[in-house]
Amino acid sequence: MTRMVSCLFVVGALLAAVAARVWAQPSLAGGQSTYGLYCATCHGPAGRGDGPMASVLTRKPADLTQIAARNKGVFDPKVVARIVDGQQPVKGHG
Repeated sequence: MTRMVSCLFVVGALLAAVAARVWAQPSLAGGQSTYGLYCATCHGPAGRGDGPMASVLTRKPADLTQIAARNKGVFDPKVVARIVDGQQPVKGHG
């Protein structure tokens, strides 16, 4: 249980850091850097949900390359931004 709480704390802190960086550095290079630091560990370098931590998680990370496919072909950047900054909770993100 303590390990789970610790993991949730780390995930929450990472989400807060991602949100702060996303809004403070709206550039492609900044986004790539932020993704590499905070997201690729679980979602993988290409966003397919196959990062090095994926195998130890209780819920498989989402394949981010399929966001539009899961939403009837529509990619809504506002929804993605709300997920990244924690306004729209996602199971597995703590």
